[in-house]
Amino acid sequence: MSSHSRPITIVIDDIQWADASSLMLAGNLASNKSVFFIFCFRDDEADTSGPFTAWLSSLSLLSLDELKLGGLNVDGVNRLVSDALHLVPSVTRPLSTVLHHKTRGLPFFVRRLMYSLEQQNLIHVQMETPRWTWELERIANLEISDDAVALLMEEMKSLPSDLQLGLQVAACIGTRITKHEIDILSRDQGKNLYDMLSQVSMKGYMNNDNGSIFSFAHDKIEQACYESMSEELRRVKHMRYGLALCSHSMENGEKHGELFFTALNQINHGGPTAVQDCNQKDIIAALNLRGGKRAIEL
Repeated sequence: MSSHSRPITIVIDDIQWADASSLMLAGNLASNKSVFFIFCFRDDEADTSGPFTAWLSSLSLLSLDELKLGGLNVDGVNRLVSDALHLVPSVTRPLSTVLHHKTRGLPFFVRRLMYSLEQQNLIHVQMETPRWTWELERIANLEISDDAVALLMEEMKSLPSDLQLGLQVAACIGTRITKHEIDILSRDQGKNLYDMLSQVSMKGYMNNDNGSIFSFAHDKIEQACYESMSEELRRVKHMRYGLALCSHSMENGEKHGELFFTALNQINHGGPTAVQDCNQKDIIAALNLRGGKRAIEL
C-alpha cells in the first residue's frame, strides 16, 4: 500500500498520553521510510519523568524534523478578531492586545473567550451605527483563568441543565458518539439526547456529521465536560451507560460488534466500585472474557 514514491501519511495526535508499549510500537513503525509519520503532542502536558520523554529523545536517531507551534502573536490575534467582527485591524487592535495577554495567543482560547464575552454582553452590537463594539476597560479588568479548560467549565455552567447532561453523556462515551448509541442512551435516560446534542452543536461545542455522529469540536471541550463531573459520578455514569449499551447489544444479536466493545469499555471505566449488585461481578467478568476472546480472534 505504501512506497517511497507514494508514502502513506499517518497522523497521531496527543501522543504524550500513550503508554510505553504504544510508544515503542510507534517508534518502530516510524523507522519505515515508506510511511510518513506526524506525531503531535503538547509539551506542557507531557510528564517529564515518564516514558514519553525518554521515547522523544530516542527519536533523534530517526532524523525526524521537529516543528514547534506556539501561540499567535498580537498581529495574528488581531487578524482573527478583525475577521470575526468585520472591522478593520486598526479598530480591533486595542481589544486584540487585551485578548492576546489573557489567552497567550492560543487560537482556540481566543475564540472561546470571545464567545464568553459576547454572552456576557461585553462584546455586543451597537445599534446606532450597526457594528460590533466592546467594553475594553471591563474586559481588561475581568478575572479570567489562563486555563482554557477552566474557562470552558465556567462557561458550561450557564447552559441549561439538560444541555449540560447531554455534554456529560457524550464525554463519558468519548470523542465521538453515534446516532445508534444516542438512541439507546436516550431510552435509558428517558430524555431526547439527540435534541440536546443538536443544540450544543449549534453553540459550537460539538460537530454534527449529518446527524449520524456527534464529535467534540476540540479535545479541551471534551476534557472540560468530563472534568465537570466528580470521579465518583463519572464511574456511576460509565457503569450505567455500559450496562444499557451491553443489554441492547445482547438483546439484538450484536454480541461481538463495535457496540459490544463500546459497552464493555464503559463498564470497565466504571470499575468495581460502581457495581451495586454482587451478582453483576460474575456477569462483568464473563463479558470481559468474551471480549478478550473476540479481540484475539480479530
